[in-house]
Amino acid sequence: MTASDYIFSAVFIALIFRQVRGRPLTAKSLLVPVAIVVGFAVRYLHNIPTAGNDVTFTVACASAGVVLGCASGLVTTVRTGPDGRPIAKAGPLAIVLWVLGTGSRLAFGLYALHGGGSEIHRLSAAYHIVGRDAYTTAFILMALCEVVARYGLLGLRAAALRRRQPGGVVEPKPRASVHDHGCHES
Repeated sequence: MTASDYIFSAVFIALIFRQVRGRPLTAKSLLVPVAIVVGFAVRYLHNIPTAGNDVTFTVACASAGVVLGCASGLVTTVRTGPDGRPIAKAGPLAIVLWVLGTGSRLAFGLYALHGGGSEIHRLSAAYHIVGRDAYTTAFILMALCEVVARYGLLGLRAAALRRRQPGGVVEPKPRASVHDHGCHES
């Protein structure tokens, strides 16, 4: 693994921690994570291996990315903020799911470099994963699918929240007064 591989993993993990306190869902906040992963994909993806079971392996990893991204996006709270904009707040389960994807790719890379190469070679032979770039392609596409699924889902949830507001504008919820307990006479 190179220094850029570690940087990619750190940046990828940091994306979720930016939402721990709650962060406005803007076009920029939704597109920057996608742009980061697309940048790494452009750098590392040179071809998509098609020999043996490489395509099947790549599709399985990409599918795992979609599942992890959607699950992380579904368990992230999306609500209207005080200024009326949608706010995303990632809780513990969203973080675990997000780190699971990144951590699994990072752990694989570390294992491959520190004694697991021969076992990975045997596993690859047993499952007919033969392309030189099969793992790189599968893991980059997994990361891309995870990011697109999570941030795409958050964008859809923010748009749905906006549509529920009159005129398509997200307005802050009125705050109840200290003496208002929600009981009103009809």
